[in-house]
Amino acid sequence: MKINEKNPQAKKPDSEKNKPLLVTPKRYLFLGAGIFVFPIAMSVFLAWKRGIDFRYFDFFVYIFVSLLLSIMITAAFLHERKKVALYDAVFRDYKRVSFFVFLCALCTCIYPYLPAYSEPVIMLSSAVCLIMGPYMGFIIPCFMTLQYCLIMETGVYRMTFLFLMIIVGCIMDEEFAGKKSWIFYTSMILCIMASFSCLFFYFDKGYIEVNQVIVALISGFFSCLCIMILSRFLGRSMFKKDRARMMQLISGEYLLLSQMKEIDAEYFERCVFLSRVCGLIAGLIGADELLAKAGGLYYKLGRLEGKRYTVEDGMRIGLDFDFPNDLMWILYEQGGINRLPSTRVSGIIYIADQIISAFDREENLSSKMDYELVVHREANKLSTNGKIDECGISMNHFLRIRDYLIEVSAEYDRRFRKQH
Repeated sequence: MKINEKNPQAKKPDSEKNKPLLVTPKRYLFLGAGIFVFPIAMSVFLAWKRGIDFRYFDFFVYIFVSLLLSIMITAAFLHERKKVALYDAVFRDYKRVSFFVFLCALCTCIYPYLPAYSEPVIMLSSAVCLIMGPYMGFIIPCFMTLQYCLIMETGVYRMTFLFLMIIVGCIMDEEFAGKKSWIFYTSMILCIMASFSCLFFYFDKGYIEVNQVIVALISGFFSCLCIMILSRFLGRSMFKKDRARMMQLISGEYLLLSQMKEIDAEYFERCVFLSRVCGLIAGLIGADELLAKAGGLYYKLGRLEGKRYTVEDGMRIGLDFDFPNDLMWILYEQGGINRLPSTRVSGIIYIADQIISAFDREENLSSKMDYELVVHREANKLSTNGKIDECGISMNHFLRIRDYLIEVSAEYDRRFRKQH
């Protein structure tokens, strides 16, 4: 039985909870505006800045090149979305994608007003990498920079310098995301930008100016400062938004939970039981309790599409209800079919689900000893088949999970065995 979002018997959600479907003409409009309108507007501005008459043939050539590059950005975006990021919240939020294309276009329009070899492209590539990943963080600034270099005729040396800085920005963003030594990597960016700026300035002009070194250092410092601010501000903002959304998803008044209970009450009770067990286990080993509760509750969400469901069925429902990114990846890793559990929370839910499912398959479970034998048998399988090797759960934590599942077997027996 499929989900019916218009079911009159289900409790009406608040407007904030009733999320629209993700594929809408309005969202495609945002994507089109971001990837086509803003780069073309940027080309028009740069052509005006250079003094090109809009009636000349060169102007239309630049607009045509801008259109081709926009098509290439769109193709890269759709390729990345289809390959790995279909269920990534970033690639579902077209307004955010449009905003970052606008940000790149706006920054590129500022380049003509800056001294040569001081453009903060490191900041630009790092900002896009932070939100959209290294692939798009490289593609979008590269295409924008290429348009800038073609229209402004910057020369080979300056264009090479800008592309190298984009690559450095993508690489350094991965280090900043790892929350390592900020002072060390800030110093590295300053040194790299100053040295490359002076080097290419020398190749281009044949001499080095002291002012060029000072400008490069100032630009590098400003880029590092912006990267740190963006990383912390955007990271906290996205974290708070995801936490608030997960709190809504596990609220008893949420529409989707009402539909789950109405379609199959026993299935719903098992989901609630798995959610509670996973949340307690996460607290036991120091993992994310809220994510574990939400993941356990919706782990078999595809069941709403029928008993013979697939992982993709559950993920389509998750997309329609705008699940947070971390929760979507847990659904993607359900059962280790598409990908083995890659986080501790995903591993907790996988282990708990496998062992509780083993309880369901057993017919003769009459004592705690019987449940203990099943838990030990399944735990031995999980520890030897390699399916939880990548989730980061240590052997000590694994044993604690196993012992806790033995403890909750009595509650399982009371709720799902004694009632039949």
